[in-house]
Amino acid sequence: METAPIEVDFEALWETNEDVVGWIYCEDTPINFPVVQAEDNNYYLRRLIDGTWNSSGTLFVDYRNADDFSDSNTIIYGHNMKNKGMFGTLSNYKEQSYYDEHPLMWLLTPDGNYKVELIAGYVTSSTSEIYSFGQTEEEVLALVEQSIEKSTFASDFQVLQGDRFVTLSTCSYEYDNARNVLIGRLIPLD
Repeated sequence: METAPIEVDFEALWETNEDVVGWIYCEDTPINFPVVQAEDNNYYLRRLIDGTWNSSGTLFVDYRNADDFSDSNTIIYGHNMKNKGMFGTLSNYKEQSYYDEHPLMWLLTPDGNYKVELIAGYVTSSTSEIYSFGQTEEEVLALVEQSIEKSTFASDFQVLQGDRFVTLSTCSYEYDNARNVLIGRLIPLD
């Protein structure tokens, strides 16, 4: 059985903040952060994991998602930092060569770990259907297939019935309210 390349002590994290729901990691990149969830999508936009105000914020799951990543599509938001912190490197996936070097991420949760097979990345509007909730599994699969068609990189991974996805989202600056999204398929490890 495959294992994640890092380990996370969630008990220790919960001593700092009970809102921690996971940890996301991408080898050889700055992405190596806790993921939290609040009652709304504003709280962690400008707060660190310990709740102190900071413009960098903390990576957070959309408040409408289940906190155990059991939804068909879970959205994780993070700032596009100029210093490449948080989700500041997601724009690198506009290049096939960057994708080829970093086709996987890892999502660790208190209930189990996942390999995240990255399948699509592109720039879209903040009002895109990728941010919709209440969709059927078939609608999510159709949306993911459309995302693959729009993707700035080509991936070899096949989308299958029953797959669950994670969408990483950050600001992009091609036009007003542009967002850079990176979609990955969750593969349970344990």
